[in-house]
Amino acid sequence: MCGHTYVCSRGEQPEVNASFANDNPGKFMGRVLRAGERTEADLDTLITRRHERRVATEGERPAEEAWKETERRHMVARHAANREAWIEYYEGQAERHRAVERHEDSCYYEPQLRGG
Repeated sequence: MCGHTYVCSRGEQPEVNASFANDNPGKFMGRVLRAGERTEADLDTLITRRHERRVATEGERPAEEAWKETERRHMVARHAANREAWIEYYEGQAERHRAVERHEDSCYYEPQLRGG
C-alpha cells in the first residue's frame, strides 16, 4: 500500500475556470428568482380566478358565511368588553384624582386649623 487515497491517486485535477464564477457571482441567480416570482404570481392568479368562478356559480359557502357571522359577533362582543374596560378605567382614574385632591386639601387646611 502506498498510503494514497483514491482522491489523491487520481492525478492532477483539470483546471476549473475560476474567473467565470468570480466575474459575476450572482449572474444566474436573478433568473431563478424572477422565475420563482413569476410562478408565484401565476399561482395567485389561478387561485383568485378559481375562487371568483366558484363564488359566481355556487355563491359563498355556508361554512364561510357561518364563520363570518361568528367573527362579526365576536368582534361586537370584544368592542363591548373594551368599552366597559375603558369606562371602568376612567371611572377609577376620576376617583384617584378626587382622592389626591382630597389629600391635597387636607394638607392645605389641616395646618391652618391647628394654628399653623
